[in-house]
Amino acid sequence: MIRRTVALAAFALGCATLPLAFSPRIADCTGPLLATTEIPGGDFRVRERVRIAGDGVDLGLELLAERHGDRLVVVAFNEFGARVFSAVQRGVEVESEAKLGRALAVPPENVLRDLHEARFFHPESGERVVVRRPGCDYTATFVRVEHKELR
Repeated sequence: MIRRTVALAAFALGCATLPLAFSPRIADCTGPLLATTEIPGGDFRVRERVRIAGDGVDLGLELLAERHGDRLVVVAFNEFGARVFSAVQRGVEVESEAKLGRALAVPPENVLRDLHEARFFHPESGERVVVRRPGCDYTATFVRVEHKELR
């Protein structure tokens, strides 16, 4: 009986910790950001779907981004509609908050840099854009859902 209890406890603890310890995660990947005042156009709100895949990760997110003057706010939601992270950029400085911490499969800063690459460095890009960052082993595929200029 004791052996069975110990085995069940070990199994329960192992199942609770293994996914976090061995979950695939994309490493921080450097890349440029435009200063918020250099992002083309005026104030706007965009909604994008992004699929990040590589290095054992396959993550779908919905991004809501809004720029007002020198401030860009990006909020990411998972497929269940739960907020995964938020990032606020002023100039080229970025503050982010991810409730999942390192359990999140991709750093919020990567997603922000990929959004810049897909939409701000190349504002003429189409509805669907694939970002491949040199030296990083993943792709980020963006699909524009909505783009609205704000007054």
